[in-house]
Amino acid sequence: MSDTLNAPGRMTIGSGPDSLTLLINQDAYLGNAQYVVRVDGVQIDQVLTASALRSSGEVDVVTVRGDWKGGSHTVAVEFLNDAWDGSPETDRNLFLVGASHGGRDVDGATASLMRPEAATFSFADPLRILPLGDSNTHGWDNSKDEATWEGYRKPLWDTAASQGLSIDFVGPRSNGSASLPDHDHFGVSGITATEVAGLAHDLAQQTQPDVVLLMLGSNDALREGDAAQTVPGELLSIMRSIVSVTPHAEILFASLPAVNAELLPFRADANEIREAINAQLPGVAAQARAEGIDARFVPVGYGLDDLTDGAHLTEAAHARLAQAWFDNLIVG
Repeated sequence: MSDTLNAPGRMTIGSGPDSLTLLINQDAYLGNAQYVVRVDGVQIDQVLTASALRSSGEVDVVTVRGDWKGGSHTVAVEFLNDAWDGSPETDRNLFLVGASHGGRDVDGATASLMRPEAATFSFADPLRILPLGDSNTHGWDNSKDEATWEGYRKPLWDTAASQGLSIDFVGPRSNGSASLPDHDHFGVSGITATEVAGLAHDLAQQTQPDVVLLMLGSNDALREGDAAQTVPGELLSIMRSIVSVTPHAEILFASLPAVNAELLPFRADANEIREAINAQLPGVAAQARAEGIDARFVPVGYGLDDLTDGAHLTEAAHARLAQAWFDNLIVG
């Protein structure tokens, strides 16, 4: 069979926002090699046929697409139609030349398949985390330049890195110090649960999160007398919108920090409203799970001594929140 008939090819299999690239070639004796690709045990599309000849030094480029949650994933490339156990000139063989993910080569993704068998390797997909909330997610700190605000995101990143968990913060906003490698988030100072409920669908489409860290309702409590009646339903609405776009997303939502109404030009009963919202959050989690949403309430105890002013967390309180997030990430 001539090199003209066996020109190297490019193909895309599967669908989804994530991708893995395989480099494949063959010894084509009495026909081309055929194979299948599986990710985490699931076959991606149909039986594939190699084109590129090893003898020519060319490769087929196969882009495998999917929607893989962050973590480790196993890939199998299974050769199907060996001719017989002969030499390269008198046999049909398949070669996995390499693989890449996220622009980086994958270790261990090479194999010579001389008989019907599978080559396997693993790759790690960073956990895409959307920090979603108000000024405490933003990292409000009047002692620092706003460009360096990071709140719980810095200690969460450090804890994940120390435990070997690869994460990728996502979101259209960016703040953080030089020591925080990833500044992405959607923490907006002053934003309410009511406002985010109207943004959640588009935000999920834009960010495609594996995990959402949700802490919202403080600004509602500060401004709205009926927030204890509206915020729980709005949080549930936010969750529904997110999973309508990313059904696999895990949503962790934390209790609201204390507020010191004496130091703020808002409602005098804001802390009581905040407490009434918090009391309903376990029920919100139960309702979400009943609807098939992977949701978990993360209770974090706060007092007035956890605040730098009337509403914003100290570094120590941010570190405690980060640990609570991480503990629930690894359980999930």
